[in-house]
Amino acid sequence: MGWLLDLFPSWTNGLAGSTFAILGIAALFYGFIPALPFRTVVQVGGALALAYACYTTGYAGAQAACEAEQLRAELAAAQRDLSIAKSAAKDASRRAHVLDETLQAKQERLDDYESAIAARPDTRCPLTADDLRGVRGGP
Repeated sequence: MGWLLDLFPSWTNGLAGSTFAILGIAALFYGFIPALPFRTVVQVGGALALAYACYTTGYAGAQAACEAEQLRAELAAAQRDLSIAKSAAKDASRRAHVLDETLQAKQERLDDYESAIAARPDTRCPLTADDLRGVRGGP
């Protein structure tokens, strides 16, 4: 029976429980009137309706608690993901700052090297042995 109740949200199960409770109480009162036919059958049906109302109301409460716990778990996972994303963004920002500083230092070094080459006389090759070692990747 629980699989059938799982098909619906908890508020519909609570509503069904309330409806069956009202029907059960009405059926029990119907059974107390001696002149009406099928009193016993209606009273048994009312008792069954009340029992089903208690079951569905309890099941709806348990289902709502389970849904609330699931939402709490999803919220915790989302907060954890947000924390990880913030940490990754902070790390990326730090790395970008380090790369900018490195780029700036290398650009200054390149500008100094260009000005040193431009200051050499044009009568001969402007590259020295140190320059060639630097081009080849040496120390």
